[in-house]
Amino acid sequence: MQFPLRTLLAQPWLRFRFSLLSFLLGSTLVAVIVAHWLATREVDRLRLQVAALRAENNGFRDKLGILSITDEALAHAINAPQFRTLNTWQWKFYKPKGRQFRLCLAYDGIAPDGVLSASDSRIVVLADYLPVEGDVTCSISKGGTNPPHTGHVIVHLDRTRKVVELPHDSSAWLRPTIQFEKQISGQNATIHAAAGQPLILLRLRGHRVTEVDQNGIKANPRLPPDDSPGPGVLLWIEEQPSSLTAAS
Repeated sequence: MQFPLRTLLAQPWLRFRFSLLSFLLGSTLVAVIVAHWLATREVDRLRLQVAALRAENNGFRDKLGILSITDEALAHAINAPQFRTLNTWQWKFYKPKGRQFRLCLAYDGIAPDGVLSASDSRIVVLADYLPVEGDVTCSISKGGTNPPHTGHVIVHLDRTRKVVELPHDSSAWLRPTIQFEKQISGQNATIHAAAGQPLILLRLRGHRVTEVDQNGIKANPRLPPDDSPGPGVLLWIEEQPSSLTAAS
């Protein structure tokens, strides 16, 4: 038996009833979903914007020589020149709280990487128990009590001044004709050293000059660079051996 459409729609069990309360609940749910989606997109946009601003800020800090600490458990340093003086370099440094660090210098036996062993007699401990943050200035020049070509290194640690006179046989690289390699750490950004590793500030490697007679005339031939340890200046910060032993 067939019924007209009007008759079917007139039946109560075929009518779709949409109450005002259902409409309000559905509208609210849709609004919440859309608001959440928009808020998520805005949060992502702001997160990217903050990351870009932080990167830009770090770039400005590096240019200004401002130390940026990324891990408080590691030693950090940045090259922060205040005066454009020949053969003078400055750094700002940070050392972890609760641990003891020292400032060291070596004037010979300097390889292209690494530092000398703690027992080497050519190591000079310039300062023990470094402060958490401080400034280091290192300058190198010719002249001293042992003529004619000796040199000396002057290191300022905050208000403390240390002078190290280089032995004559290790300071020949200070002559004007000598070749040398120079590595200044932290020039472009803050650097840090892994736990238990030295934080090298300056590596200046000269190549030894030997005076020889050539047809009765003394000459100072330049030697080609190589990887053999030689004279120079190596400046670094390291954790005190006693502190490393206690930590292990």
